Amino acid sequence: MTRIIITHRVEDIAKWKSFDGDRSTNMAAFAKDVFSFVEPQGSNSVAVSMTVTDMDGFTAFLQSETCDAIMRKHGVIKPVTMLTHTSGRSGHAVYFIPRGSELPRHRAKRLQPG
Repeated sequence: MTRIIITHRVEDIAKWKSFDGDRSTNMAAFAKDVFSFVEPQGSNSVAVSMTVTDMDGFTAFLQSETCDAIMRKHGVIKPVTMLTHTSGRSGHAVYFIPRGSELPRHRAKRLQPG
């Protein structure tokens, strides 16, 4: 399984936090243990962590108009950064979702551990 942390900024923290339940529901088909995090100093930087159980489904979701619409509804400000860790593999992959409306098709930069 792959663990993922997604970070980005949001327009309004209270609005974004109000969708915590939606995030778990939207990810239920391909992820579990979905948690939302906010910065304690009160900035608009947030994070979501999850364990992905179906990477193909998750990837398809990220590339969908549905995902883009949900991000707009939740007030997500791009860019979005995704850090991944896969059990049994060394290193992490970093996926960067740039500003603009289209999500990348698996662009990754491998980071070496340590």
